[in-house]
Amino acid sequence: MRAATTDDLASCHRVWLATEPTPTATEPTLSPPRVLPLHRHELDTGRLVVADLEGVIVGFGATLTRSGVAYVADLFVTPDHQSHGIGARLLHALLDDHDGPRFTLASTDPRARALYERFGMHPVGEYAYLRAHPNDVVPDRLDSDGVVLDVTALIDEIIDIDRAVTGRDRRVDLVHAEARLGARTFRARRNSRTVGYAQVVHPIWWSPTHPDAVRIGPIIATEQRELLTILAAVTAEAASLQTTSLGPFVPVGGPAYAAMIRAGFVEEDRDLLMVSDPSLVDVDRYLPAVDTA
Repeated sequence: MRAATTDDLASCHRVWLATEPTPTATEPTLSPPRVLPLHRHELDTGRLVVADLEGVIVGFGATLTRSGVAYVADLFVTPDHQSHGIGARLLHALLDDHDGPRFTLASTDPRARALYERFGMHPVGEYAYLRAHPNDVVPDRLDSDGVVLDVTALIDEIIDIDRAVTGRDRRVDLVHAEARLGARTFRARRNSRTVGYAQVVHPIWWSPTHPDAVRIGPIIATEQRELLTILAAVTAEAASLQTTSLGPFVPVGGPAYAAMIRAGFVEEDRDLLMVSDPSLVDVDRYLPAVDTA
């Protein structure tokens, strides 16, 4: 295990691609290894560690620590090197000197759950990756209840809203999404009152199966009742973009999940939210994006 360097970033992409499902005949071919913006962001603003086996990178892991809270943003091992303790060694390298809270969005694979539990994280609930073509979305089943979106918000106001709900200063992550991913950040308002914010990223070119998709999230609401209305408003905004795929990320079994399914979305995959402290993530006012969590 060693700290990653710039020269390792393309290898990290290769490892990640090796763990992705093989595309079907109707899906685009997996892109060749390159440098992904998340991996660069992890190297520049977090901790990125690689498992180097005689000069070949066979796994990597990363944490983004904000305001004393460590988010395990990545942990991947190539399929032929899994179940050999490499994931555990990567987590030791990332977390052994971190005494504060930690969380991750893990695979639902029981092996992943057991591994993260060894490092003090416990399951809170599953989150679903939902997909829909804009033409398949039924707008009447998404009610924004008068919430409007404003793209003229100052970033400092967005940071203040985000910090109030997450308890973390994530300026570097939200600015990164705008500068490197082309995210649009919307302030959500009801009349003249700010009730939250949402980010939309288009296209998510680094996705091996949905390179032209729209990423909806993160979304923060100042009050629980506004989370669903902001999601409805930003989904309508995203549906106006030139894309074949809209991709929100919502907790399974919650009102947002039910509303999106009614509106025509289908579930594509799931992750498991695991935290060291159940109060760490406010699931009633916060919809994460895996790239920033």
